[in-house]
Amino acid sequence: MYQIKELLPELLPLLPGCESPVALQAIRAAGREFARESGAYLAAHQEELAESVEAVCVAVPEDAVIFRINRVFSGKRMLAPRSYRLDPANHTRVLLDKPTGRKGEVIRVEYSMLPTPLCNAYTEEFFNRYWEAVKAKALAELFAMPQKPWSNGELSSYHRAAYLRFRAEAIEEMESAGKPLDQHCTITGARFF
Repeated sequence: MYQIKELLPELLPLLPGCESPVALQAIRAAGREFARESGAYLAAHQEELAESVEAVCVAVPEDAVIFRINRVFSGKRMLAPRSYRLDPANHTRVLLDKPTGRKGEVIRVEYSMLPTPLCNAYTEEFFNRYWEAVKAKALAELFAMPQKPWSNGELSSYHRAAYLRFRAEAIEEMESAGKPLDQHCTITGARFF
């Protein structure tokens, strides 16, 4: 995991007079928005079955929740999106519409996550691939704040345009990997937002 507070030295010199909590909150909000819009905060869970199962529990970092189930595989077979869903009572458990798999077979769940509002860390893979997108979004929002010593409409527009490019690239990457956003089993609910 990569601690978000370690990113502050990269942002604060660009924002004269901005305090760490303000910048930290902007990074958190930017990371959530990017993950929600792109679906690119990815993880997977895989396990060998001892018997046929009707549910699979997945590991989720403490600072995240499952946002979408992208794909589920039982052995070499990809399950149809309508044949699984996230358990509404336990958001780390994927329910299958019927007993699936058999002893010795591997079941794999691929999913997108959403950082929590008070997220303190991102997975290293998410940080390495998408920090520039999150940084661009955070800077766009910070520079857009009215009547602050660091307010700058031109820089806000510049970083917003950069963010939109990064987001479009991430969405295209997801779609080319066979995970189009409109085919996800998306989790909705006010408690996550």
